[in-house]
Amino acid sequence: MKSILSFIFIISFCFNPAGALAQQQAQPQTVKKFELTIDSIMRGADLVGYEPENVRWSRNGEKIYFRWKRAGEPRIGEYATYVVDRDGGNLRKLSEEEAKQAPPTAGDLSKDKKMTVYAENGDVFLYDHEKNERKQITRTTEAETNPRFIGNQRRIYFTRQSNLYTLSLDEGLLEQLTDIRAAGAPAADAQRKGTESQEAIKKEERELLEAIRERAEKREQDEKKRKEREKRKPFQLAQGQTAANLSLSPDGTYVVAVVNESGTGAKNTIVPNYVTESAFTEDIPGRTKVGDVQGRSRMAIINVESGESKWVEHGQRVEVAPRVQTKTEGNATAQTAQERGT
Repeated sequence: MKSILSFIFIISFCFNPAGALAQQQAQPQTVKKFELTIDSIMRGADLVGYEPENVRWSRNGEKIYFRWKRAGEPRIGEYATYVVDRDGGNLRKLSEEEAKQAPPTAGDLSKDKKMTVYAENGDVFLYDHEKNERKQITRTTEAETNPRFIGNQRRIYFTRQSNLYTLSLDEGLLEQLTDIRAAGAPAADAQRKGTESQEAIKKEERELLEAIRERAEKREQDEKKRKEREKRKPFQLAQGQTAANLSLSPDGTYVVAVVNESGTGAKNTIVPNYVTESAFTEDIPGRTKVGDVQGRSRMAIINVESGESKWVEHGQRVEVAPRVQTKTEGNATAQTAQERGT
């Protein structure tokens, strides 16, 4: 803070040295004493203040928006949105409704720089920089993340439940581009198939009861039509794998997915937490130890139309940490070798 004030004074002196000197002489030369006590030191942000975050310009460059919390406000309280003119004047705290209409802190800017698509609280929004208004695009229970413009900027894509979707801004048509399935998710055929005795009973009922036979034939016809309509091959994840960072190619024909795989048999270190609401010591899961099996990430390229996938071979091998032989095992090995020698 002191360095910032010094910098401001230097700039003011360069443009108006007489005014800067007059301002310096007008300030009282009193020095406030600071008690170097434990209570004063532990004041933290109440002592030095809070640093502004998410600082961004308005599209016309006339105003600056940022999130900030004044010194003395509750430590666990949320940051509020402020706006200030570019000359530093008219600092003002925005209301909750005004903050919603402020330019987004992140997102994908269209090529003409008129619109920004972004995600907030699991939904997709469009911000119009000319009207300074935002429009909500999705309102779902599932979270949508990482929205981006594609093609002629009238379509967007985003990730929902580890799959990629596109949405037409003009027609409102929602299309799923990938069929990435989590480990352990059985197919429809596997869900209907029972044990050997159960299948025998179903076959017998189908042969004896006409209603059951007609119902089964109708279901098989519907399933055949569905498979003909949905020709995309599903991308099945293995146990311990998750898909993230889905990215669509500029021509919309391929999707790059980063598949994260956790280390098999790895254990996290446990850190005790003594300051808890329950008044009892609780465990905080930490990281895995250096010698333990570490996770890895791989990239897969998925064809949007066919669902065919190909792993990107990066040339790196996953090294397995050598097993350290214990003293007891070493003695037993030495004794066995001695017995063989005799």
